[in-house]
Amino acid sequence: MNESVFSMNAAVGSALATLDAQEFSPTADLDAEGAFNYARVVRYDVLAHSQGISESFASYLIAGLVVSGLESRPVPYHPQELLAITQVVCLEDSSSWSLSPLYDAIARGLSVQDTTKNLVLVSAGMLSAIADIFGSDPHAVASTQRAALGTMVDPIDWDSLLSEG
Repeated sequence: MNESVFSMNAAVGSALATLDAQEFSPTADLDAEGAFNYARVVRYDVLAHSQGISESFASYLIAGLVVSGLESRPVPYHPQELLAITQVVCLEDSSSWSLSPLYDAIARGLSVQDTTKNLVLVSAGMLSAIADIFGSDPHAVASTQRAALGTMVDPIDWDSLLSEG
């Protein structure tokens, strides 16, 4: 559990650095798994506060937030790649819809590096949009999410770690 929380924290840092620099700015520890998991966390956060949104409409809501959030900063992105990865982030095992053949081909054709970049852009866009909606700052939104992630980390027994060495 700790490893995924640390990789999600790297994704938070990358999303914030991207918004600050107005271009993709990955942190040193960024990986695709953490970027995917964090994008899903932000998506769940958005949908948890958007009651009454049907599953079939949720992906359009998320895509709109991502694009508007990136445009408001302005952060450059490749529209088709971004929308394909946004759709991937929105897929659920229980979904009544699936990726269109075009988005499926785009997502499958991306390198791990390009996929990771677009996952960070999805998170950055949602952070930016959430902040814009509430008249806040993306760093404040991320701070709340980081605090929640911090509760998921198991306590570290430093004494036993030191005695193992």
